[in-house]
Amino acid sequence: MYNASAGSGKTYQLAKNYLGLLLDPKRRVGHRHLLAITFTNKAVGEMKERILGNLQLFSELDDLGANSMACELCEELSISIDELRERSKNVLKIVLHNYSLFEVSTIDRVTHNIIRTFARDLKISQGFEVTLETDLLLEEAVSRTLGRAGIDEGLTEFLMDFSLEKIEDDKSWNIFKDLFDMGKLLFEEVHAHHLKKLKNKSLDDFRQLQQKLKTDICTKEQQIQKAADKALDIIASNSLAFSDFTGGYFPKFMQTLQEGNFNVNFNAAWKQDFREKPLYNKSAPQGIKDVLDTLHEAFAEIFDQIKHRFWERSFLKNCYKNLVPMSVLNEISKEVKSIQAERDILPISDFNSIIAETIKDEPVPFIYERLGEKFRHYFIDEFQDTSAMQWQNLIPLIANALEGANEEQQKGSLTLLGDVKQSIYRWRGGEAEQFLRLINGEEAPFVVKPSINDLVSNWRSHDEIIAFNNSFFAHASKFLINGSYRQLYEGATQQQSRSKKGGFVEISFLEKKEDLDPYCVKTLEIIGQVTDKGHNYSDICILVRDNKKAAQMATFLTAQNVPLVSPDSLLLKNNGEVRFLLALLQWLENPKDKESCYDILVFLFAQKKELHDCLVPHLSSLETHLAETYGFDRKALSSKSTYDILELAIAKFGLHGPSDGYLFSLLDEAFMVQGKQGPQITSFLEHWRLKEDSLSLTSPSGVDAVQIMTIHKAKGLEFEIVIFPYADAKLIDGKAKKLWVSVEAEKFLGFDRLLLSSNKMMTHFGESVANIYQEEQEKTQLDAYNVLYVAMTRAVKALYILSSAEVSSQTETYSGLFKNFLDEKGLWQDNQLTYTFGNLTGQTEKHSPKDRENVPLMPTAIEYSTLKRALSHMALASPKRKKALAKGNLLHNAMSQIRYRNEIPETIKRIQSQSDLSKEDVEFLQQKIDEIVNHEELRAFFMDNLEVFNEQDIIGPDNQLMRPDRIVIKEGVASVIDYKTGNPSKSHQDQLQAYAQILADMGLTIENKVLIYINDSITPIFV
Repeated sequence: MYNASAGSGKTYQLAKNYLGLLLDPKRRVGHRHLLAITFTNKAVGEMKERILGNLQLFSELDDLGANSMACELCEELSISIDELRERSKNVLKIVLHNYSLFEVSTIDRVTHNIIRTFARDLKISQGFEVTLETDLLLEEAVSRTLGRAGIDEGLTEFLMDFSLEKIEDDKSWNIFKDLFDMGKLLFEEVHAHHLKKLKNKSLDDFRQLQQKLKTDICTKEQQIQKAADKALDIIASNSLAFSDFTGGYFPKFMQTLQEGNFNVNFNAAWKQDFREKPLYNKSAPQGIKDVLDTLHEAFAEIFDQIKHRFWERSFLKNCYKNLVPMSVLNEISKEVKSIQAERDILPISDFNSIIAETIKDEPVPFIYERLGEKFRHYFIDEFQDTSAMQWQNLIPLIANALEGANEEQQKGSLTLLGDVKQSIYRWRGGEAEQFLRLINGEEAPFVVKPSINDLVSNWRSHDEIIAFNNSFFAHASKFLINGSYRQLYEGATQQQSRSKKGGFVEISFLEKKEDLDPYCVKTLEIIGQVTDKGHNYSDICILVRDNKKAAQMATFLTAQNVPLVSPDSLLLKNNGEVRFLLALLQWLENPKDKESCYDILVFLFAQKKELHDCLVPHLSSLETHLAETYGFDRKALSSKSTYDILELAIAKFGLHGPSDGYLFSLLDEAFMVQGKQGPQITSFLEHWRLKEDSLSLTSPSGVDAVQIMTIHKAKGLEFEIVIFPYADAKLIDGKAKKLWVSVEAEKFLGFDRLLLSSNKMMTHFGESVANIYQEEQEKTQLDAYNVLYVAMTRAVKALYILSSAEVSSQTETYSGLFKNFLDEKGLWQDNQLTYTFGNLTGQTEKHSPKDRENVPLMPTAIEYSTLKRALSHMALASPKRKKALAKGNLLHNAMSQIRYRNEIPETIKRIQSQSDLSKEDVEFLQQKIDEIVNHEELRAFFMDNLEVFNEQDIIGPDNQLMRPDRIVIKEGVASVIDYKTGNPSKSHQDQLQAYAQILADMGLTIENKVLIYINDSITPIFV
């Protein structure tokens, strides 16, 4: 295990350990037995590049001193530079020729592959499609649930009551958002275990509990009113006036409660130590003092009773508030499952729970048998972001490698790398505590004892930035509530600097301005200073907490003509040409839509000075104008698909140019929708409506522009200059989170857990609930520290922190932490708003962004009237020959989709749904496929313990493309198969020999070369 702080060379270490196994002459581990897991596709690409790049470098290395990793590997493996060079050449060749076995992957892809492979055993459709759009799925499920109102009597009554209750509370009657927010729990791993316990509860069960809670709340309120009544009776019977009490506070409080107003609190100073402080002022007459002293104990008992009942009522109210929308959760879940079944989709969030459910009762989970044989060495990067369920799912697989041995009696290995301080994905299921427990030795999931290594050097930042962060976080750690977290930041933030001298840190405390955002103004000023010193715009990255702040900053800087790459600037919907094409589609669908007409004309006449004069004449005759001026004839488009219409519009209106990237992306999206939902414009427009806020370009590289990025996106990246505005967030935000608490089932009609919205009142709901609340507060505070740590450790050369001047020395916000730090260092001055550490040196030579080849968008819109039909060889064949060829093609297509025997029914079903097959065709398929896969000599090639490649393209040494029908591999031994019809031919054998030879050149041992002739009977020929 490697505890790796920011910039400590984590990727370097992982790559070195990976290469150490591949290049070790004693172990001779093949790359097919290694599995590296990380958490983003970008990290996967970086890891593969690092591994292959180093192998390429080592294969050409002459001097060990030129490469530190090569030097370390030679020393650790006890090999010479010549041996390292030769082994690197061989390993690189094997990896490239067997690239599909080079398993560096995201954890989601690993679980997806497991589920896909064992879909039948897991009772899942083998043709399922993965969806990431859980919000869209949930939106439709909630809409369907509400759509059942008026049909399902029980549900209707429940939804009506819920709406009326909201109206009574002066809130909107619309319950969609309440149900949608509650429905999100269905896709969050942290809630899965609890929701499973409530799965068998019916709507009636929830309704009965709801009624009981209402009754119990009413009882508590009556008890409070009765106690308040008693207190006021005592006051009256003793002839006391409200003014006899200090400020009249106590009797007024009792009167408020007696009147049934429970919107009160116990925060006032007089309520804190009610038993100790006298109830009167010092100036009160002695007689009044004596009476109140005598009654104090009775009032104190009443006050304590009211307080106790008030907290009980508050607990029940909190439960009730969450119970109402949660009651419909099972109904929403049913609709989600129904939509999944209809569309054959599976949310990515379901992957881990499916595997967890499958392996929970099995000592040796069957779904891991094939993977356990294949992989012996595991590497897990960014372990702090692994969820509890993901880790529990991986443990049996890894334990098999660590605790068992292969045929050569070699045991497997596990390399974990992570940093609790960079755990910023708790909202997505990441659980940093499990890495902390492993490091501290509190958890030992394997028999093998781990070795724990701290990577203490920072290879990223310059000295001043490292020194500042070391000092700041050591100081800030004192304010962490949790002792383990405090110890983590105290000890793990003292990084050693390397050879990068200098560096610069600036903290600015900004005062509010009425007209302008001070953070935007200061950021612009810093960009000017940095570029004046010779730095490129592309050296600068602005880090913000959320996309809202990113949009705010981007709007301001764009107005100041600063070149930018930001989340907003990359959205397709913000591109003018894309908006024009969408307006065009909307107009084609509804020519009476005046808004679309207006948008089209505004785009076309944008360069005209008298815009109004150009628009008015054409608003009512847009169709004629487009046909005569641009040759875009609406009547000729009725039979065209959305994709073809878009391509034609791009060509006719001359849109190809600077916006090609956006247009390519729009066309890709149209093509994807066409394949899934059909070519109609309505399908695409509905898809666009649902996804327009998320469809964007990938952030381009090599552009000289300032980047604006959220801190979460920036994790794992580095930038020469970092500007961190809006550094004034609260350490513990006031956002209510959903927390599960255990309750006594006997008192809550069989429910043993309920959901609460977190708030400070929870500290008064009993010790167990208070502990849950406290734990959540501690985790929330750690989240805030970790986000701050990630933001402040991205900089290489300079870090600018922009915080708020309106702050005290209280350490409840980032601003407070910075001020307190400067205070302790003796640097804080009330009249000074900027503090600097080190110096920002100028860039002696401006580096130019890489030249990028511009690939123009070449319109391929087809004018069908100009096409002439070409004859295929089938067109000239006899009817009998045509029928035979068609059946051959049908069978060949089916076999290309079948890897294992268990995939046959699903494949036939899929082909049936995609084409209009006759009953005869289906019977033919079933018969012939069965004859092939169950043939005595061929059965072994369709076993499910094989690695199968159907119709796999292979590039030969002279760039010729080869595509064998089927390749099966087991432990490096391959068989190549080709399907043929007609009579055996020498050319068929020559082709098969060529396939076998290229596979042998790739390092595979060829066991069988088989030609399968499919005629009236199945005839295999082993070449």
